[in-house]
Amino acid sequence: MKLQSKFCLVFLLMSVLIICLMATVMYFAVSMNFKEFVTKKELGELDNIVHALEEIYDRNHGWNSLINDHNAWHRMIQTAAPAKERNNGIKTTPPPRLHPAPPPHHPTNHEGRQLTPLMQHPPQPDFESERINLPMRLCLLNRNKQHIAGQFHGDRRYAFRDIVVNGEIAAILGLEIIEKRRHPFEIDFLAAQKKGFLMMGGGVFLLSALLSYLLARQMLSPITELLNGINAMKTLDFNFKLNTRSHDELGKLVEHFNAMALTLNKYETMRKQWISDISHELRTPLSALRAKIEAVQDGIRPMTPEMLESLHINVMQLAKLVEDLHYLSIHDSDNLTLQNDYPDILSITRDTINSFQEKMESSQIRCSLNIADDTVPVIAGNRNSLERLFFNIVENSIRYTNSPGYLEINVSTSKTHAIISFEDSAPGVPDHALELIFNRLFRVEKSRSRELGGSGLGLSICKQIVEKHQGEISASHSSHGGLKITVQLPLLKGTKHYIDISHRP
Repeated sequence: MKLQSKFCLVFLLMSVLIICLMATVMYFAVSMNFKEFVTKKELGELDNIVHALEEIYDRNHGWNSLINDHNAWHRMIQTAAPAKERNNGIKTTPPPRLHPAPPPHHPTNHEGRQLTPLMQHPPQPDFESERINLPMRLCLLNRNKQHIAGQFHGDRRYAFRDIVVNGEIAAILGLEIIEKRRHPFEIDFLAAQKKGFLMMGGGVFLLSALLSYLLARQMLSPITELLNGINAMKTLDFNFKLNTRSHDELGKLVEHFNAMALTLNKYETMRKQWISDISHELRTPLSALRAKIEAVQDGIRPMTPEMLESLHINVMQLAKLVEDLHYLSIHDSDNLTLQNDYPDILSITRDTINSFQEKMESSQIRCSLNIADDTVPVIAGNRNSLERLFFNIVENSIRYTNSPGYLEINVSTSKTHAIISFEDSAPGVPDHALELIFNRLFRVEKSRSRELGGSGLGLSICKQIVEKHQGEISASHSSHGGLKITVQLPLLKGTKHYIDISHRP
Protein backbone atom coordinates (compact mmCIF):
# COMPACT_ATOMS: atom_id res chain seq x y z
CA MET A 1 0.00 0.00 0.00
CA LYS A 2 1.34 3.43 -0.93
CA LEU A 3 2.06 6.02 1.74
CA GLN A 4 -0.58 8.32 0.28
CA SER A 5 -3.22 5.59 0.62
CA LYS A 6 -2.16 4.99 4.21
CA PHE A 7 -2.50 8.69 5.02
CA CYS A 8 -5.95 8.82 3.39
CA LEU A 9 -7.05 5.75 5.33
CA VAL A 10 -5.82 7.20 8.62
CA PHE A 11 -7.60 10.51 8.00
CA LEU A 12 -10.80 8.70 7.03
CA LEU A 13 -10.72 6.51 10.14
CA MET A 14 -10.19 9.55 12.32
CA SER A 15 -13.07 11.33 10.59
CA VAL A 16 -15.37 8.33 11.04
CA LEU A 17 -14.49 8.05 14.73
CA ILE A 18 -15.10 11.76 15.26
CA ILE A 19 -18.40 11.62 13.37
CA CYS A 20 -19.60 8.60 15.37
CA LEU A 21 -18.56 10.18 18.65
CA MET A 22 -20.24 13.48 17.84
CA ALA A 23 -23.42 11.77 16.60
CA THR A 24 -23.61 9.60 19.74
CA VAL A 25 -23.08 12.54 22.08
CA MET A 26 -25.57 14.72 20.20
CA TYR A 27 -28.13 11.91 20.06
CA PHE A 28 -28.05 11.28 23.81
CA ALA A 29 -27.96 15.01 24.56
CA VAL A 30 -30.98 15.65 22.36
CA SER A 31 -32.79 12.66 23.84
CA MET A 32 -32.23 13.77 27.43
CA ASN A 33 -33.03 17.41 26.70
CA PHE A 34 -36.18 16.43 24.86
CA LYS A 35 -37.38 14.40 27.88
CA GLU A 36 -36.83 17.47 30.00
CA PHE A 37 -38.65 19.60 27.43
CA VAL A 38 -41.67 17.25 27.41
CA THR A 39 -41.76 17.22 31.21
CA LYS A 40 -41.61 21.03 31.39
CA LYS A 41 -44.43 21.21 28.87
CA GLU A 42 -46.35 18.78 31.04
CA LEU A 43 -45.63 20.89 34.09
CA GLY A 44 -46.80 24.01 32.28
CA GLU A 45 -50.25 22.43 31.82
CA LEU A 46 -50.76 21.98 35.58
CA ASP A 47 -52.17 25.49 36.12
CA ASN A 48 -55.01 24.17 38.35
CA ILE A 49 -52.53 22.65 40.81
CA VAL A 50 -50.44 25.83 40.80
CA HIS A 51 -53.51 28.00 41.51
CA ALA A 52 -54.58 25.63 44.25
CA LEU A 53 -51.16 25.83 45.90
CA GLU A 54 -51.21 29.64 45.65
CA GLU A 55 -54.62 29.72 47.40
CA ILE A 56 -53.38 27.36 50.14
CA TYR A 57 -50.30 29.53 50.78
CA ASP A 58 -52.30 32.77 50.73
CA ARG A 59 -55.02 31.38 52.98
CA ASN A 60 -52.74 29.73 55.56
CA HIS A 61 -49.82 32.19 55.25
CA GLY A 62 -47.48 29.26 54.68
CA TRP A 63 -47.30 25.56 54.06
CA ASN A 64 -47.98 24.26 57.53
CA SER A 65 -51.25 22.70 56.40
CA LEU A 66 -49.42 20.51 53.92
CA ILE A 67 -46.49 19.80 56.25
CA ASN A 68 -48.69 18.73 59.18
CA ASP A 69 -51.23 16.80 57.09
CA HIS A 70 -49.71 14.47 54.53
CA ASN A 71 -53.13 13.50 53.13
CA ALA A 72 -53.87 17.13 52.30
CA TRP A 73 -51.28 17.00 49.50
CA HIS A 74 -52.97 14.01 47.85
CA ARG A 75 -56.44 15.53 48.28
CA MET A 76 -55.28 18.78 46.71
CA ILE A 77 -53.88 16.91 43.70
CA GLN A 78 -56.98 14.76 43.30
CA THR A 79 -59.15 17.87 43.42
CA ALA A 80 -57.06 20.18 41.21
CA ALA A 81 -55.63 17.69 38.68
CA PRO A 82 -57.45 16.95 35.39
CA ALA A 83 -59.71 13.91 35.37
CA LYS A 84 -57.33 11.84 33.24
CA GLU A 85 -54.53 12.55 35.68
CA ARG A 86 -56.73 12.10 38.73
CA ASN A 87 -57.93 8.61 37.70
CA ASN A 88 -54.58 7.48 36.29
CA GLY A 89 -53.30 4.43 38.06
CA ILE A 90 -56.70 3.77 39.83
CA LYS A 91 -58.28 0.45 39.02
CA THR A 92 -62.04 0.78 38.28
CA THR A 93 -64.69 -1.85 37.65
CA PRO A 94 -66.28 -1.58 34.19
CA PRO A 95 -70.14 -1.38 34.11
CA PRO A 96 -72.06 -4.57 33.28
CA ARG A 97 -72.79 -5.18 29.64
CA LEU A 98 -76.45 -5.02 28.51
CA HIS A 99 -75.72 -7.14 25.47
CA PRO A 100 -73.44 -10.17 25.06
CA ALA A 101 -69.96 -9.39 23.89
CA PRO A 102 -69.31 -10.03 20.22
CA PRO A 103 -67.14 -13.02 19.38
CA PRO A 104 -63.46 -12.25 19.10
CA HIS A 105 -62.27 -11.25 15.68
CA HIS A 106 -59.46 -13.33 14.19
CA PRO A 107 -57.85 -11.71 11.15
CA THR A 108 -57.15 -13.83 8.09
CA ASN A 109 -54.86 -13.48 5.11
CA HIS A 110 -55.86 -13.33 1.41
CA GLU A 111 -56.15 -17.16 1.32
CA GLY A 112 -58.62 -17.19 4.19
CA ARG A 113 -56.15 -18.69 6.69
CA GLN A 114 -56.15 -17.31 10.21
CA LEU A 115 -53.09 -15.20 11.18
CA THR A 116 -51.18 -16.10 14.29
CA PRO A 117 -50.39 -13.36 16.84
CA LEU A 118 -46.79 -13.31 15.62
CA MET A 119 -48.00 -12.59 12.05
CA GLN A 120 -50.13 -9.63 13.13
CA HIS A 121 -48.81 -6.07 13.39
CA PRO A 122 -47.56 -5.23 16.89
CA PRO A 123 -49.77 -2.85 18.84
CA GLN A 124 -48.71 0.78 18.91
CA PRO A 125 -47.68 2.09 22.29
CA ASP A 126 -50.25 4.29 24.04
CA PHE A 127 -48.49 7.09 25.91
CA GLU A 128 -51.53 7.93 28.04
CA SER A 129 -51.80 4.31 29.26
CA GLU A 130 -48.12 4.30 30.23
CA ARG A 131 -48.24 7.61 32.13
CA ILE A 132 -47.46 7.34 35.84
CA ASN A 133 -49.87 9.16 38.22
CA LEU A 134 -49.08 12.68 39.39
CA PRO A 135 -48.98 12.02 43.16
CA MET A 136 -45.97 9.76 42.57
CA ARG A 137 -44.16 12.38 40.46
CA LEU A 138 -45.09 15.75 41.95
CA CYS A 139 -43.31 17.35 44.89
CA LEU A 140 -43.22 20.74 46.60
CA LEU A 141 -39.97 22.41 47.66
CA ASN A 142 -39.17 25.73 49.30
CA ARG A 143 -36.98 28.37 47.72
CA ASN A 144 -33.89 26.53 49.00
CA LYS A 145 -35.17 23.33 47.40
CA GLN A 146 -35.89 21.70 50.74
CA HIS A 147 -38.72 19.15 50.84
CA ILE A 148 -42.21 20.33 51.88
CA ALA A 149 -44.66 17.80 50.44
CA GLY A 150 -44.86 14.96 47.93
CA GLN A 151 -42.16 12.47 47.05
CA PHE A 152 -38.74 13.96 46.24
CA HIS A 153 -35.72 11.81 45.30
CA GLY A 154 -32.40 13.62 45.14
CA ASP A 155 -30.88 11.14 42.70
CA ARG A 156 -33.52 11.73 40.02
CA ARG A 157 -34.08 14.54 37.52
CA TYR A 158 -36.94 17.03 37.93
CA ALA A 159 -38.48 19.87 36.02
CA PHE A 160 -39.39 22.85 38.23
CA ARG A 161 -41.97 25.62 38.18
CA ASP A 162 -42.10 28.58 40.58
CA ILE A 163 -45.13 29.19 42.82
CA VAL A 164 -45.41 32.99 42.98
CA VAL A 165 -47.61 34.68 45.60
CA ASN A 166 -47.79 38.47 45.85
CA GLY A 167 -44.82 38.84 43.55
CA GLU A 168 -42.54 36.56 45.60
CA ILE A 169 -41.51 32.96 45.10
CA ALA A 170 -43.34 31.03 47.81
CA ALA A 171 -42.28 27.55 46.72
CA ILE A 172 -41.15 25.41 43.77
CA LEU A 173 -43.30 22.75 42.19
CA GLY A 174 -41.26 19.81 40.86
CA LEU A 175 -42.29 17.12 38.38
CA GLU A 176 -40.09 14.05 38.01
CA ILE A 177 -38.67 13.37 34.53
CA ILE A 178 -39.48 9.79 33.55
CA GLU A 179 -36.38 8.44 31.80
CA LYS A 180 -37.81 5.17 30.47
CA ARG A 181 -41.02 6.33 28.94
CA ARG A 182 -41.34 7.36 25.30
CA HIS A 183 -43.70 10.15 24.35
CA PRO A 184 -45.02 9.90 20.77
CA PHE A 185 -43.58 13.35 20.15
CA GLU A 186 -40.24 12.14 21.43
CA ILE A 187 -40.27 9.07 19.18
CA ASP A 188 -41.06 11.13 16.08
CA PHE A 189 -38.56 13.84 17.03
CA LEU A 190 -35.70 11.42 17.72
CA ALA A 191 -36.44 9.55 14.48
CA ALA A 192 -36.19 12.80 12.55
CA GLN A 193 -33.00 13.74 14.40
CA LYS A 194 -31.51 10.32 13.72
CA LYS A 195 -32.25 10.68 10.03
CA GLY A 196 -30.70 14.13 10.06
CA PHE A 197 -27.59 12.81 11.84
CA LEU A 198 -27.21 10.06 9.25
CA MET A 199 -27.51 12.49 6.35
CA MET A 200 -25.12 14.94 8.00
CA GLY A 201 -22.66 12.15 8.83
CA GLY A 202 -22.73 10.89 5.25
CA GLY A 203 -22.07 14.38 3.91
CA VAL A 204 -19.25 14.96 6.39
CA PHE A 205 -17.76 11.57 5.49
CA LEU A 206 -17.71 12.38 1.78
CA LEU A 207 -16.22 15.79 2.50
CA SER A 208 -13.62 14.18 4.80
CA ALA A 209 -12.71 11.68 2.10
CA LEU A 210 -12.12 14.48 -0.40
CA LEU A 211 -10.15 16.59 2.08
CA SER A 212 -8.12 13.54 3.17
CA TYR A 213 -7.12 12.83 -0.40
CA LEU A 214 -6.16 16.45 -1.09
CA LEU A 215 -4.33 16.80 2.24
CA ALA A 216 -2.40 13.55 1.82
CA ARG A 217 -1.47 14.53 -1.72
CA GLN A 218 -0.30 17.96 -0.59
CA MET A 219 1.66 16.59 2.38
CA LEU A 220 3.37 13.83 0.41
CA SER A 221 4.21 15.84 -2.70
CA PRO A 222 7.68 16.76 -1.27
CA ILE A 223 8.34 13.07 -0.56
CA THR A 224 7.40 12.22 -4.14
CA GLU A 225 9.81 14.91 -5.32
CA LEU A 226 12.51 13.45 -3.07
CA LEU A 227 12.00 9.99 -4.55
CA ASN A 228 12.38 11.45 -8.05
CA GLY A 229 15.53 13.25 -6.94
CA ILE A 230 17.02 10.09 -5.43
CA ASN A 231 16.31 8.16 -8.63
CA ALA A 232 18.06 10.92 -10.58
CA MET A 233 21.08 10.72 -8.27
CA LYS A 234 21.32 6.99 -8.88
CA THR A 235 22.17 7.85 -12.47
CA LEU A 236 24.70 10.53 -11.32
CA ASP A 237 22.40 13.30 -12.51
CA PHE A 238 23.26 15.94 -9.90
CA ASN A 239 21.65 18.77 -11.88
CA PHE A 240 18.20 17.60 -10.78
CA LYS A 241 16.45 20.27 -8.68
CA LEU A 242 13.35 19.69 -6.58
CA ASN A 243 10.50 22.19 -6.63
CA THR A 244 8.15 22.56 -3.66
CA ARG A 245 6.04 25.31 -2.14
CA SER A 246 5.92 23.74 1.29
CA HIS A 247 7.45 25.72 4.16
CA ASP A 248 7.28 23.00 6.81
CA GLU A 249 9.85 20.35 7.79
CA LEU A 250 9.37 18.54 4.48
CA GLY A 251 9.99 21.79 2.63
CA LYS A 252 13.22 22.27 4.62
CA LEU A 253 14.19 18.71 3.74
CA VAL A 254 13.73 19.48 0.04
CA GLU A 255 15.88 22.61 0.41
CA HIS A 256 18.65 20.59 2.09
CA PHE A 257 18.36 17.99 -0.67
CA ASN A 258 18.84 20.67 -3.33
CA ALA A 259 21.85 22.01 -1.45
CA MET A 260 23.29 18.50 -1.22
CA ALA A 261 22.71 17.93 -4.95
CA LEU A 262 24.44 21.23 -5.72
CA THR A 263 27.42 20.24 -3.56
CA LEU A 264 27.62 16.78 -5.14
CA ASN A 265 27.45 18.32 -8.61
CA LYS A 266 30.29 20.63 -7.66
CA TYR A 267 32.41 17.77 -6.35
CA GLU A 268 31.58 15.63 -9.36
CA THR A 269 32.77 18.41 -11.64
CA MET A 270 35.91 18.80 -9.56
CA ARG A 271 36.49 15.03 -9.63
CA LYS A 272 36.27 14.90 -13.41
CA GLN A 273 38.54 17.91 -13.73
CA TRP A 274 40.91 16.37 -11.17
CA ILE A 275 41.19 13.13 -13.13
CA SER A 276 41.74 15.03 -16.35
CA ASP A 277 44.43 17.25 -14.79
CA ILE A 278 46.21 14.36 -13.08
CA SER A 279 46.28 12.40 -16.33
CA HIS A 280 47.75 15.40 -18.11
CA GLU A 281 50.30 16.10 -15.35
CA LEU A 282 51.49 12.51 -15.33
CA ARG A 283 51.55 12.27 -19.09
CA THR A 284 53.82 15.31 -19.54
CA PRO A 285 56.93 14.06 -17.62
CA LEU A 286 56.36 10.50 -18.81
CA SER A 287 56.23 11.67 -22.42
CA ALA A 288 59.47 13.61 -21.94
CA LEU A 289 61.16 10.58 -20.35
CA ARG A 290 59.92 8.28 -23.09
CA ALA A 291 61.09 10.59 -25.86
CA LYS A 292 64.56 10.96 -24.37
CA ILE A 293 64.98 7.24 -23.65
CA GLU A 294 63.76 6.26 -27.12
CA ALA A 295 66.17 8.81 -28.66
CA VAL A 296 69.06 7.18 -26.79
CA GLN A 297 67.86 3.67 -27.78
CA ASP A 298 67.62 4.65 -31.45
CA GLY A 299 71.12 6.20 -31.35
CA ILE A 300 69.80 9.66 -32.19
CA ARG A 301 71.22 11.13 -29.01
CA PRO A 302 74.20 9.77 -27.04
CA MET A 303 73.96 8.91 -23.34
CA THR A 304 75.96 11.79 -21.90
CA PRO A 305 76.08 13.21 -18.35
CA GLU A 306 73.86 16.03 -19.53
CA MET A 307 71.29 13.50 -20.82
CA LEU A 308 71.41 11.66 -17.49
CA GLU A 309 70.89 14.95 -15.62
CA SER A 310 67.91 15.78 -17.82
CA LEU A 311 66.38 12.34 -17.22
CA HIS A 312 67.00 12.73 -13.51
CA ILE A 313 65.18 16.07 -13.48
CA ASN A 314 62.18 14.53 -15.23
CA VAL A 315 62.14 11.61 -12.79
CA MET A 316 62.35 13.97 -9.79
CA GLN A 317 59.49 16.06 -11.15
CA LEU A 318 57.42 12.93 -11.54
CA ALA A 319 58.41 11.71 -8.08
CA LYS A 320 57.46 15.06 -6.49
CA LEU A 321 54.12 15.03 -8.24
CA VAL A 322 53.40 11.50 -7.02
CA GLU A 323 54.52 12.43 -3.50
CA ASP A 324 52.26 15.48 -3.45
CA LEU A 325 49.32 13.42 -4.70
CA HIS A 326 50.01 10.83 -2.04
CA TYR A 327 50.06 13.51 0.68
CA LEU A 328 46.74 14.96 -0.50
CA SER A 329 45.14 11.52 -0.66
CA ILE A 330 46.23 10.80 2.92
CA HIS A 331 44.80 14.14 4.04
CA ASP A 332 41.50 13.55 2.24
CA SER A 333 41.10 10.15 3.87
CA ASP A 334 41.70 11.65 7.36
CA ASN A 335 44.56 9.23 7.94
CA LEU A 336 47.07 12.05 8.47
CA THR A 337 47.84 12.36 12.17
CA LEU A 338 50.00 15.25 13.35
CA GLN A 339 52.12 14.86 16.47
CA ASN A 340 52.36 18.14 18.38
CA ASP A 341 55.99 18.99 19.21
CA TYR A 342 55.44 22.74 19.82
CA PRO A 343 57.86 24.11 17.20
CA ASP A 344 59.47 27.56 17.16
CA ILE A 345 58.12 29.59 14.23
CA LEU A 346 61.23 31.74 13.91
CA SER A 347 63.50 28.71 13.89
CA ILE A 348 61.47 27.11 11.07
CA THR A 349 61.43 30.39 9.11
CA ARG A 350 65.20 30.83 9.41
CA ASP A 351 65.88 27.21 8.42
CA THR A 352 63.68 27.61 5.35
CA ILE A 353 65.49 30.79 4.27
CA ASN A 354 68.86 29.13 4.75
CA SER A 355 67.83 26.13 2.64
CA PHE A 356 67.03 28.45 -0.31
CA GLN A 357 69.98 30.77 0.16
CA GLU A 358 71.95 29.40 -2.78
CA LYS A 359 68.86 29.30 -5.02
CA MET A 360 67.96 32.91 -4.18
CA GLU A 361 71.49 34.09 -4.91
CA SER A 362 71.51 32.38 -8.30
CA SER A 363 68.08 33.87 -9.09
CA GLN A 364 69.11 37.30 -7.82
CA ILE A 365 66.28 37.40 -5.27
CA ARG A 366 66.89 39.29 -2.05
CA CYS A 367 65.10 38.07 1.12
CA SER A 368 64.44 39.87 4.43
CA LEU A 369 62.93 38.61 7.69
CA ASN A 370 61.09 41.10 9.92
CA ILE A 371 59.97 40.24 13.48
CA ALA A 372 57.37 42.55 15.02
CA ASP A 373 58.20 42.07 18.73
CA ASP A 374 60.67 40.38 21.04
CA THR A 375 58.50 37.42 22.05
CA VAL A 376 56.81 34.87 19.84
CA PRO A 377 54.40 32.38 21.47
CA VAL A 378 54.85 28.71 20.72
CA ILE A 379 52.63 27.03 18.12
CA ALA A 380 50.76 23.85 18.97
CA GLY A 381 51.66 21.95 15.81
CA ASN A 382 53.96 19.58 14.00
CA ARG A 383 57.40 20.84 12.97
CA ASN A 384 57.74 18.66 9.85
CA SER A 385 54.37 19.81 8.49
CA LEU A 386 55.14 23.48 9.18
CA GLU A 387 58.55 23.13 7.54
CA ARG A 388 56.82 21.77 4.43
CA LEU A 389 54.34 24.65 4.60
CA PHE A 390 57.04 27.34 4.64
CA PHE A 391 59.17 25.44 2.11
CA ASN A 392 56.33 25.31 -0.44
CA ILE A 393 55.49 29.02 -0.02
CA VAL A 394 59.12 30.19 -0.35
CA GLU A 395 59.74 27.81 -3.24
CA ASN A 396 56.66 29.11 -5.03
CA SER A 397 57.82 32.73 -4.59
CA ILE A 398 61.35 32.03 -5.83
CA ARG A 399 60.09 30.01 -8.82
CA TYR A 400 57.68 32.65 -10.15
CA THR A 401 59.40 35.92 -9.13
CA ASN A 402 61.26 37.71 -11.91
CA SER A 403 65.01 38.30 -11.52
CA PRO A 404 66.14 40.46 -9.89
CA GLY A 405 63.41 40.19 -7.27
CA TYR A 406 62.55 40.66 -3.65
CA LEU A 407 60.93 38.43 -0.95
CA GLU A 408 59.83 39.90 2.39
CA ILE A 409 58.83 37.65 5.31
CA ASN A 410 57.06 39.27 8.31
CA VAL A 411 56.40 37.52 11.63
CA SER A 412 54.00 39.09 14.17
CA THR A 413 51.46 38.04 16.78
CA SER A 414 47.93 38.91 17.83
CA LYS A 415 46.20 37.88 21.03
CA THR A 416 45.32 34.47 19.65
CA HIS A 417 47.41 33.85 16.52
CA ALA A 418 50.89 34.00 15.08
CA ILE A 419 50.82 35.80 11.72
CA ILE A 420 53.41 35.04 9.03
CA SER A 421 53.24 36.83 5.68
CA PHE A 422 55.28 36.25 2.50
CA GLU A 423 55.40 39.14 -0.02
CA ASP A 424 57.31 38.93 -3.29
CA SER A 425 57.87 41.24 -6.21
CA ALA A 426 56.48 41.09 -9.74
CA PRO A 427 54.84 39.43 -11.55
CA GLY A 428 51.52 39.69 -9.77
CA VAL A 429 48.38 37.54 -9.89
CA PRO A 430 45.06 38.62 -11.48
CA ASP A 431 42.17 39.35 -9.15
CA HIS A 432 40.12 36.37 -10.30
CA ALA A 433 43.02 34.01 -9.58
CA LEU A 434 43.41 35.04 -5.90
CA GLU A 435 40.45 32.84 -4.88
CA LEU A 436 41.55 29.92 -7.06
CA ILE A 437 45.25 29.89 -6.26
CA PHE A 438 44.84 27.27 -3.52
CA ASN A 439 42.88 24.87 -5.74
CA ARG A 440 44.60 21.67 -6.78
CA LEU A 441 46.49 21.80 -10.09
CA PHE A 442 45.57 25.45 -10.61
CA ARG A 443 48.09 27.55 -12.51
CA VAL A 444 47.88 31.18 -13.55
CA GLU A 445 49.99 30.44 -16.66
CA LYS A 446 50.05 26.70 -17.28
CA SER A 447 52.77 26.63 -19.92
CA ARG A 448 55.11 28.89 -17.91
CA SER A 449 54.46 26.88 -14.73
CA ARG A 450 55.46 23.60 -16.38
CA GLU A 451 58.60 25.18 -17.78
CA LEU A 452 59.53 26.28 -14.26
CA GLY A 453 58.81 22.84 -12.82
CA GLY A 454 55.59 23.63 -10.91
CA SER A 455 53.02 20.90 -10.37
CA GLY A 456 50.17 23.12 -9.22
CA LEU A 457 49.85 21.26 -5.91
CA GLY A 458 52.22 23.23 -3.65
CA LEU A 459 49.81 25.91 -2.41
CA SER A 460 46.99 23.35 -2.20
CA ILE A 461 49.14 21.31 0.19
CA CYS A 462 49.86 24.50 2.15
CA LYS A 463 46.14 25.05 2.61
CA GLN A 464 45.66 21.48 3.83
CA ILE A 465 48.49 21.87 6.38
CA VAL A 466 47.15 25.18 7.72
CA GLU A 467 43.61 23.81 8.05
CA LYS A 468 45.00 20.76 9.86
CA HIS A 469 46.50 23.20 12.41
CA GLN A 470 43.12 25.01 12.78
CA GLY A 471 44.57 28.09 11.05
CA GLU A 472 43.83 30.26 8.04
CA ILE A 473 45.70 31.03 4.81
CA SER A 474 44.86 33.73 2.27
CA ALA A 475 46.25 35.35 -0.87
CA SER A 476 46.26 39.02 -1.80
CA HIS A 477 48.24 41.54 -3.82
CA SER A 478 51.70 42.39 -2.53
CA SER A 479 52.88 45.93 -1.95
CA HIS A 480 55.97 45.01 -3.98
CA GLY A 481 53.93 44.18 -7.07
CA GLY A 482 53.74 40.43 -6.66
CA LEU A 483 51.79 37.96 -4.50
CA LYS A 484 51.24 38.07 -0.75
CA ILE A 485 50.51 34.85 1.18
CA THR A 486 49.34 35.33 4.80
CA VAL A 487 49.30 32.41 7.28
CA GLN A 488 47.60 32.61 10.70
CA LEU A 489 48.26 29.82 13.20
CA PRO A 490 46.65 29.56 16.67
CA LEU A 491 48.99 30.10 19.62
CA LEU A 492 49.58 27.69 22.44
CA LYS A 493 47.74 29.26 25.38
CA GLY A 494 49.81 30.25 28.42
CA THR A 495 53.21 29.54 26.80
CA LYS A 496 55.76 31.97 25.32
CA HIS A 497 59.11 31.41 23.64
CA TYR A 498 61.62 34.21 24.03
CA ILE A 499 63.68 35.22 21.01
CA ASP A 500 67.20 36.62 21.15
CA ILE A 501 67.00 39.78 19.03
CA SER A 502 70.74 39.88 18.50
CA HIS A 503 70.57 36.75 16.32
CA ARG A 504 68.12 38.19 13.82
CA PRO A 505 69.38 37.99 10.23
